[in-house]
Order: sequence, then structure tokens, then C-alpha cells
Amino acid sequence: MTRRPGLTLTEVLVTLGILAFGILALLTLFPLSASQMAIAAREDRSKQAADAADGFIRSYWKSEVVDRARNGQAITEPFFYALDNPNSPPANPNPNPLTPAGPDEVSYPVGIDPMGYVARGGLQNQNWLGDANPGPSTAIARRNLLLTASNPTYAFRVCSMMDGLGYDEDGHPQPDRELRYNFLWVIQRPLNGNQYSANLTVVVFDNRAHLFAPAGSEGVFTTAAGGVVPGTTSVTLIDNANGPPDLKPGGWIMDASVGGKTRQANFYQVVSVSPGLAGAGTTTLELQSPLKKSTDPLIGSYTGTFVVPRGVSGVYVRPPLSAQ
Repeated sequence: MTRRPGLTLTEVLVTLGILAFGILALLTLFPLSASQMAIAAREDRSKQAADAADGFIRSYWKSEVVDRARNGQAITEPFFYALDNPNSPPANPNPNPLTPAGPDEVSYPVGIDPMGYVARGGLQNQNWLGDANPGPSTAIARRNLLLTASNPTYAFRVCSMMDGLGYDEDGHPQPDRELRYNFLWVIQRPLNGNQYSANLTVVVFDNRAHLFAPAGSEGVFTTAAGGVVPGTTSVTLIDNANGPPDLKPGGWIMDASVGGKTRQANFYQVVSVSPGLAGAGTTTLELQSPLKKSTDPLIGSYTGTFVVPRGVSGVYVRPPLSAQ
């Protein structure tokens, strides 16, 4: 009887085992690739929102600041005067002693945040970045735009990216825009005497709720012993009344230290979060970039105040605003 060549059952089982391992390896790539696509889409949309915010504030700065000054008209925007002195002219002044910035000094930083301003109504922190209770938590002014006034719809429209499409459950595009990404601006004159030039940072949020600013949405924390040491990439914060900072790797913090000639408004992305390394009630953060020097050239390390805003998808340092 002639024997035909073939495979034994053992060989078939070995082959199936190898094939199964190969298929499992391929299947693990699908959720990984989906995750990477989601991250890429978020970063791309965040960058588009930052570009839109940059274009808007440049146009607004030119029309409401530069052009009005050239035409001999009074500049009426509150954020312009808050650069000189944050206590001018809010309804709720900051109790901290704030001396007007001199012409040869860096100005005070100002957050232009129509959405955050409208959401906080007449509360103390409407005029100041950070949500501490009671009273203001930082000496960085939060200001509105006269264009949006106190109209919630205007604030939402001006500070949101309009070209995001919304979709129904079946994936069909809807006529209403998604408006998922919104933003605020932080400006500061590097030399206060040059009134029409200011550094610009755009802060973009992913799904920041409109007209909703719960306690801790801008958590405020002070530094532990040692304070802020410029050039290092770590900082230890003391937990506040609501607990430790609500942070994960990839999140953002803002150095909002203002006192004397120290007028900081620098953002740092967090690499790692380590509770309790410096003792109970503290949290140590490793940062992606080194801490910057104080704007006061006469001091080194300093006691810092940090704001932890929720939902930040990106922080973008843009070219300065100018008189051109």
C-alpha cells in the first residue's frame, strides 16, 4: 500500500499555536493604534484652536488697543490697564498689596478669560485666576472682553473653536457645531514701558464646561519648604483644603507667583506625580521643562503659588503681540 505524505496531528496543533500567537500580537495593535489616533486627533484639534485664538486676539489687540491709541481714542479694555496694576479697576479688589508696575519692570500677567469670567458671576474669583475659598487665591487678574460683555453666548462663541462638527450615534454629521475646544489667553509685557508689546500664551481646554466652574476647577497650591528653585525640574506642593492637586502625567500647572517684582505666569507640563515624598500632605511633581527664573533679578528661589486648571489639552507660547 502506498503511503501519502501529510501532517501529523502534533504538527497541526503546533502550527495553530504559532498562528494564534501571531493573531494575538496583531490584535493588540488595534487598540494601541486607536489610542494613538485619538491622541493625535486631540493634539491636532487643540493646535487648530490655538491658531484660531491667536488670530483673534491679534486682530482684537490691533483694533482695540493699537489703532485706538493711534487715532487718539481712549483704550477701554480692562485687561490693558490690569497689566499696569491688577487692582485697576475690578469690582472685587485683591487684598494683596500690589504696587503698579514701573516702566522699566515686567508688567503683571493678565488672563483674558471671557468664559471663566462669565461662569463665576459676581464671585471674588471672577476677577482673579484660581479658585480658593474664601477670597482671591492669586494676584493674577482675570479679565473679560468688552466685546463679549457678560453675555454667556458671546463668551462661548468667541472662545470656542467653531469648525468642529458634531455627530449623532450613527456617525452622521449634525448641523450644530461640536465646540469641544475652548481657550483663554495670558498676556504680559516684558517691559511695561512698551505698552503695545506683550508676550502671549494660549491655553486650550478640552470640553471645559460652559457656565460651570465648580470648586477646585482651578486649584491653588503653595510650595513646600525650598519653594521654587529655578533650573530644576521638580516642585513640591502643599495639599490644599480639597486635598492634593488633581493631576496626572501629561497635565499642566501654572506658576502664578506674584509678589513684589516677582510676576510669574509660566506653564509646565507634568511628567510624574508622587504623593507624599516630602512628607504627609504634600505632592511632588516632575516637570518636562526646568523652572524659570523669577522676574525679579535680585532673588533666586522663592515661595511659589501654583494653579492647577482642569481639562487643559495644550499650552502654546505664541509670538508677542505688537504695535505692528
